[in-house]
Amino acid sequence: MTMVQERLVAALTVALNVYHPETAAHGIRTAPIALRIGLELGMDADELMLLETAGMLHDVGKLHVPFDTLECLTPLTEAQWAEIYLHPVAGANLIGSSMLMVETAVRSHHERWDGTGYPSGIAGTVIPLTARIEAIACCWDVMTTGRPYKGPLSQHEAADELRKGAGSQFDPGVVAAFLGGLRP
Repeated sequence: MTMVQERLVAALTVALNVYHPETAAHGIRTAPIALRIGLELGMDADELMLLETAGMLHDVGKLHVPFDTLECLTPLTEAQWAEIYLHPVAGANLIGSSMLMVETAVRSHHERWDGTGYPSGIAGTVIPLTARIEAIACCWDVMTTGRPYKGPLSQHEAADELRKGAGSQFDPGVVAAFLGGLRP
């Protein structure tokens, strides 16, 4: 990474931590999970560095989501969901094309293997590998740490959820790589 890219990553990380510390903490927890999956898949050192960066910044687009929506403890309204659905594109736009692998992972981490995700509704291997990895890392962290409106799952329960989602929400090969390398 160039010095300019490093400064961009640092600035976006600080901004996210100031605006919504829990989202920043989620990124910090997600990065090593994504890194572990990348290692299981045999990614090279440069790819791993960018994958780790994507893990830290995957939700940076939430800087564009109103704080009250991020902190909402009741079911979101349609308007609030519309704001949430825009965060991958907003994050990709913040990162820009200077770190293309990071930008595509951020843009596509809510796409689903079966094509029912967002923002583009792409499916299968059209979804960048980094985004398919990030989707699993992100969901694993959410499931195992919980949210204010839902408690955490055990690692066994979360692994079962990943298995259930393999082939619909998640790339089955990436799920297998993650679960194969899981050391509870």
